[in-house]
Amino acid sequence: MPADAAKKRAGLTLWLPAVWIAVVLLSAATAGWWKVPAFDRMDWDNLSAVPGTHSMNAVMQNADETADNRYVYWLGTDTMGRDIVSRLAHGARISLAVGVFAPLIGIVLGGILGCLSGYFRGRLESFIIAAMDVILAFPGLVMLFGDYLLLWLQSAKPDYFSGLSDDPGVLPCRPGKNADIEGTRVRRGRPAERCRASGDFMA
Repeated sequence: MPADAAKKRAGLTLWLPAVWIAVVLLSAATAGWWKVPAFDRMDWDNLSAVPGTHSMNAVMQNADETADNRYVYWLGTDTMGRDIVSRLAHGARISLAVGVFAPLIGIVLGGILGCLSGYFRGRLESFIIAAMDVILAFPGLVMLFGDYLLLWLQSAKPDYFSGLSDDPGVLPCRPGKNADIEGTRVRRGRPAERCRASGDFMA
């Protein structure tokens, strides 16, 4: 009897994570086909909505102007009115990409450096080992602080960092007047859709 119970527990600990991984993979693969609001669209009438909230003006993904905008926020919305279900489905893609490619990059680069240092030895090996020691000894908290400092500088002085945007049609903005905001950036030549905030151009 104890052996059967142990096998049952082992089966659950195997199949439950396997089913969850399958659900995440399926969600990531089919997120673009779901009839849900676009993950970055904001519903200003339903900020921090509770699960089950009905909306009449949700902006559905892959929908034309004549599409029905009625929708039920099954998991509610965040503080900016974005659908939680849509963001979970699309966020699974990023999580899987990071989980797969981060170790893969480490394996490839680490393998190449290890082969080079093991084959040539000498000064090259000493240099590679010393460089790795420096990287491993560098506190992750300090690197995280540097990232936050860069983000703070970008928000405080966006005109100095406007060249970092991957879209030349996007301008940074700050609260003010006479400009429609989509999130935290303003797009040239196109009014923001379904947005009630306003700001000033900074570039």
